[in-house]
Amino acid sequence: MKKYDVDVVIAGAGPVGLMAAFLSHLCGLKALVVDPSSEPLQVGRADALNARTLQLLEVAGLFKDLHPLGKPCNTSSVWANGKFLSRQSSWWEELQGCFHKHFLMLGQAHIEKLLDSKLKDLDADVKRKTSVQNIRIENDVCLTELSTGEVIRSQFVIGADGSRSRVREIFNIPFEIVRPQIVWAVNDGIIDTDFPKVPEIIVFQAETSDVAWIPREGDIDRFYIRMDVKEFTIDEAIAKINKAMSPHTLKFKKIEWFSHFSVKESVAEDFSIQDRVFLAGDACHIHSVNGGQGLNTGLADAFNLIWKLNMVAKNNLPPSLLTTYETERKPVALSVIESSGELVRSTKYSETGTHAEDYVRIVNKRSGNITGMGIRYGDQGLVGERLFDFEVNLDGIQTRIYSLLSYAKYTLLIFGEPKENLASSPFVQIIKLPENPHYANQAILVRPDSYIEATAPLDKISSLLGGELMTNKQKARAYHTAVSNYDEATVAKMIDENYIQHNPNVPTGSAAFISLLPKLKMHGSKIENWRMLQDGPYIVMHHLWKNATPFGASEMAAFHIVRFDSSGLIAEHWNVMSALALPNSTGRSPIDGETTIRDLPETDFNKSKVTEMFELWTKGAVIGNLNHSYTKQHKVLGEGNFVLSIAEGTRDDKPTAFYDLFRFSKGKIAEHWSIYQDIPQENLANQNTMFNFNY
Repeated sequence: MKKYDVDVVIAGAGPVGLMAAFLSHLCGLKALVVDPSSEPLQVGRADALNARTLQLLEVAGLFKDLHPLGKPCNTSSVWANGKFLSRQSSWWEELQGCFHKHFLMLGQAHIEKLLDSKLKDLDADVKRKTSVQNIRIENDVCLTELSTGEVIRSQFVIGADGSRSRVREIFNIPFEIVRPQIVWAVNDGIIDTDFPKVPEIIVFQAETSDVAWIPREGDIDRFYIRMDVKEFTIDEAIAKINKAMSPHTLKFKKIEWFSHFSVKESVAEDFSIQDRVFLAGDACHIHSVNGGQGLNTGLADAFNLIWKLNMVAKNNLPPSLLTTYETERKPVALSVIESSGELVRSTKYSETGTHAEDYVRIVNKRSGNITGMGIRYGDQGLVGERLFDFEVNLDGIQTRIYSLLSYAKYTLLIFGEPKENLASSPFVQIIKLPENPHYANQAILVRPDSYIEATAPLDKISSLLGGELMTNKQKARAYHTAVSNYDEATVAKMIDENYIQHNPNVPTGSAAFISLLPKLKMHGSKIENWRMLQDGPYIVMHHLWKNATPFGASEMAAFHIVRFDSSGLIAEHWNVMSALALPNSTGRSPIDGETTIRDLPETDFNKSKVTEMFELWTKGAVIGNLNHSYTKQHKVLGEGNFVLSIAEGTRDDKPTAFYDLFRFSKGKIAEHWSIYQDIPQENLANQNTMFNFNY
């Protein structure tokens, strides 16, 4: 059975769920969205995209599709006693590193329809008229039971299924709701009025501030009307509008959408479960509509989460990266509750009777949330800030920074001439740019969601590409380079203090291994790597050791396996070694042959064929005229066309560890390497055995 049907199951086909699915596909993750609805939203609900969301849409390649559909708006006005008391937009105009200093007034339906269409084009249609019934996590696999009876196996599940989240309910995540007893009506439609229409958000002051006029795309206008009673008619809501805009009057020629809601405020106690199931959008935070923060916060959740899933699932960054979703997004959700809560209460309560003016002052005070541009992760200088957007000249072409970013990768921006050669990384794109006053003479490592991960001067850029930004394969190569260079300090940094050693001749623990390096140096022992495979946390290395006298011969063939823990350190090691044999009758050595990894989608199939073969051998099937037999297969590791079997048995009646590497071509074994080593029965340096694979 294949381990996963999809990478991510997403409950909910609102804008957050659809955006999470679209971003997943940008990263090469296979996502399945399920939703009880029969089609995308047609009218109503959220109505504004803030400046930060517009930047994120550029990173995702969606800005050009959506921006022409909406209406820019950057002014908030106060109307009282038949006139405008103020018109303010300073919090937009003063934004730096931003080309779109405004809200884009655009109904949520446009976003859902675009994303739904994009997913259809990717053959990733939403599975509609379908709901999540139950979710179990078993051995790091999420099993999602659907209303259709299907059970979907995935690495991750995202609950983007709204304020009544079934996903949140399944895992009993506390979601205590505060109800400030404020009820609003909302009305979208085409109006007829003698009030001078302007593309501004107008807050009206009467006895209180109970009406707000929101410009919308096309011919539509929206009105929020605070009613504070549970039962009312649309005519009563329109009467309140007319009272607020006196002496002007208004009537609706066409009503597109009319609804009402009572304000509710809550933040989920947990945003994730076992770093496998995550909540996003209204499933983990709800609040009043004031400030236009709901949709924007939910979309930002998706942008924060998906790249992290990608880096862990596809690029083998430490799983600890996933814990930062909650540590980063929960404080944002709490700040949104504070800002929207202060705004909505100001419409009803004012010590001076200046509700509308109070409201606009709060908008100014809370503009970091409302524009989205004040959201940051941490307080360490540039680190955690959003990347500024500005024009640059790249190879004679004038462009903008955000047009260069990739959501599937980190981006290393080098402003000036680097002072060192840089190693490449499969998930970091490197862009050299002219010096710029924003980030002069430094390198900026930018996360896929366009926040700054780290900075460095031009002579220390390589420090940005180390540590967590190396794949486990890169770390394994760096580790063996350090071993070949007898670099005790680097080796000590790369292995866990409680390093588990399965070589029976070496004591367990990091200190014991590091103490071998001076002996290797004395003999000039060096490692030459021929093949490297990755399977989950395991890295398999097929090595030739030269000057290997400390191990028993001048040249030795070896298989080494290391396991990386969740913090990115080497936690465990297995190996077998044997003297390099002379070429066989076909002229082949135990090391040479094909080295290129291909056919990654065939990994599970190829591993299953090796497993089936060894099941026969361990049950006594004859293996030619060989003088050995297999008694137990302990582990099968593979990547694409290469599969390694780790087994034990006997050779010449002696207990033996067998490592057999197979290369597949078109579903059949095309090449084979093997190394075997006697299993000592006494004078063991540790009690960990040469096998014992627990992950």
